[in-house]
Amino acid sequence: MKFGRQDCNADDPDQTAPTDKYPSPHGTYAMTTDFFNKEFGLTVNETVALIGAHTLGRARKADSGFSNQWVDGEYTFDNAFYRDILDASLDWVQVDLDGNDNDTDHLQWSQNKTGEAVNMMLTADMCLAFDIESDASKKENRSYSELGDSPGKTLVQIYAESNKIWLADFSVAYTKMVEKTPNIQLMAAQPDGENSPCKAPGATTPSSSSTLFPSFLLCIAAIMITKLF
Repeated sequence: MKFGRQDCNADDPDQTAPTDKYPSPHGTYAMTTDFFNKEFGLTVNETVALIGAHTLGRARKADSGFSNQWVDGEYTFDNAFYRDILDASLDWVQVDLDGNDNDTDHLQWSQNKTGEAVNMMLTADMCLAFDIESDASKKENRSYSELGDSPGKTLVQIYAESNKIWLADFSVAYTKMVEKTPNIQLMAAQPDGENSPCKAPGATTPSSSSTLFPSFLLCIAAIMITKLF
């Protein structure tokens, strides 16, 4: 892993605040893969591999508005994420955690079973294998069994069948993301309240050996300590 900022004052790291920019949890296949291509230069296949990191951790309503773990065994780094997406026996249904038709910011796919540990997927997860056609309210009006395939489904199937292949592809995608300075501008607050790009005096542009630690990587790191972006 290569990280470390060179464009801000190391003696005062609190001088900057990143512009939070994350992929939409309600994103379609095109929206999700376009985000990672634009921000990190990832191919569609690399994006499908990277999002498998959701095999770790869980969402907490207090943090993100979404709730529960993605897979059983949230501390095990394996391909369970892909297996569960394809598992029709889990009775996936889209649920509205807000319980309000006028607020659908927290729609997620949940396993239709009772108990506290009801695993979930975001639409941005499900879209890796299925053609999600959310309407303006972010709702998918078809049931899980009625969903068509997305362009990523073949790769999801490969990863579901082979943990070894997924781990190899994930390693490539993760390293590429970490070492890529994303297209996200960091801002520093000015005395007059305005924001301007942060660049410490004498600073240099990040090089391949010391690159911007991308804000979305913080998301992945958060997942690894059971937080959700």
